[in-house]
Amino acid sequence: VDFTIPWNLRLSYNASYSRTTGKASIVQSANFSGDLSLSEKWKITYSAGYDFVNHAITQTNLGLSRDLHCWQMSLNWVPFGKFQSYVFNIGIKSSLLKDLKLNRTRSFVDSQQGY
Repeated sequence: VDFTIPWNLRLSYNASYSRTTGKASIVQSANFSGDLSLSEKWKITYSAGYDFVNHAITQTNLGLSRDLHCWQMSLNWVPFGKFQSYVFNIGIKSSLLKDLKLNRTRSFVDSQQGY
């Protein structure tokens, strides 16, 4: 994660048309994503969109990163929808010790099975 860039915003519009077995399919969506450095050590990331055909918000993802000097911490969260999940990670930055890390993941599959 590059904490030196104060903010970043990406906007996109997608449209597609396909015809399979005589049935036409149209997809239109607008998406935005980016990040915001709250300080030298903290960064927020986000992505979301809108599906114009189904009139619904597309998958939303929020992230939080923290530079802990020799360590890096991150949290990524999908707050709603059928793919709700979060991933928490804390690990050493050094490539020599990159396998020394702690991960905690919870996905929609976990919640459906009652874990």
